[in-house]
Amino acid sequence: MKPGLVPLLCRVLIVSLMSLSFQSGAAMIGTDQATRPATHSDRVQIQSLLTRAEVANQLQALGVDVKTAQDRVSLMTDDEARTLADTVNSVPAGADGGLVVVIIVLAIFAWWWWYRNLR
Repeated sequence: MKPGLVPLLCRVLIVSLMSLSFQSGAAMIGTDQATRPATHSDRVQIQSLLTRAEVANQLQALGVDVKTAQDRVSLMTDDEARTLADTVNSVPAGADGGLVVVIIVLAIFAWWWWYRNLR
């Protein structure tokens, strides 16, 4: 390994770790919250999500009719509705941004490495 590669690799790793934000969190929850039964509010939350214009457009782009999706939500079991509502609540907005940054950094590093070895 060339002597200049190790410091460069360290710098790239430091910059990538500082620029990428990893979202995680932990908190104590009560037993009633962990074992809460699915209520009508879970289904209402999912139905209201389906009525949003951008969600409806995306569903139609994927070939799914909004009315069909709403009918399927009404036929879900309580556990399925609770799981889907919890998943929707826990997903951060724009979650795929970190992967794009990593790919760009790796592409720049690969180009630099290739360009440096041509000399």
